[in-house]
Amino acid sequence: MTPVEKFCEFLKRLFYLAAFVLLPLRSEKLGPYAGYMTTVFAIFFSALSRMRAYKKNNGFLANFLLEEEAMCFCTLVLMLFCGPILRPFLGFSLFVWVTINTCDWGSSLLDSNSNIPGLSAMSPAFDFVRTNIVSLLQFKSYIEVTVTVVSLIGWTVGLNAIFFALVAM
Repeated sequence: MTPVEKFCEFLKRLFYLAAFVLLPLRSEKLGPYAGYMTTVFAIFFSALSRMRAYKKNNGFLANFLLEEEAMCFCTLVLMLFCGPILRPFLGFSLFVWVTINTCDWGSSLLDSNSNIPGLSAMSPAFDFVRTNIVSLLQFKSYIEVTVTVVSLIGWTVGLNAIFFALVAM
């Protein structure tokens, strides 16, 4: 891994940690969208950290579109067009993704050094996420599919923009 990729990996993890803290918060000083913006930066640096590895196969863009980060980025874009009733559900699905990435980083830190103060107390949470990652991703997908199905008729009562369901599918 090159130094640039290591730096992008470090920034990705920091932005995921910041999104983990900021997504549930709505503060006046940071603004209501600080968690979403840190998620965008985390996704951007996640793509940059893997750019070199993807150039060996089909190309960066083709492989990036197959990843979960691309789906999360599309969810962030769709949040611009959904109404205030659907936005918390999409925000929760993003929070599940950010939690998975944050716990993955924490468990990898504990694997390298098990005596890190504070993180050793979080070990049961990291182990829970590590063992149930497939179930958590499935739950996240269920939320996204449910929002898409609800938005198919939701535009008639003002839940979302008319083209939201078409773009979400």
